[in-house]
Amino acid sequence: MKPAQSVNPNYILIKPAVVKLEEDNVVQMTEESRMKEVKAQNRGTIVLIGKDCKQWVEPGDNVSFYRNAATPVKGDDGEEYVLIHEDHVLLKY
Repeated sequence: MKPAQSVNPNYILIKPAVVKLEEDNVVQMTEESRMKEVKAQNRGTIVLIGKDCKQWVEPGDNVSFYRNAATPVKGDDGEEYVLIHEDHVLLKY
């Protein structure tokens, strides 16, 4: 199931990279602290790009972006995503 079918023409939807903890280090977080962590994340994989975005990035690219530029959103699939303006993508790797 896709998280969205379209975005604002100059925005990009990104699935943040997940830092995996060892099973012994399981920590429960409040919703507020999880959202702060998602917003602080600065790497992820592009899921969807707006139609007016520059074509140097495409869905599936791994990118780094400005930390405070991300707006956390939750998809219909229950996954956490971030929405950023195309100018806030720093690099793709």
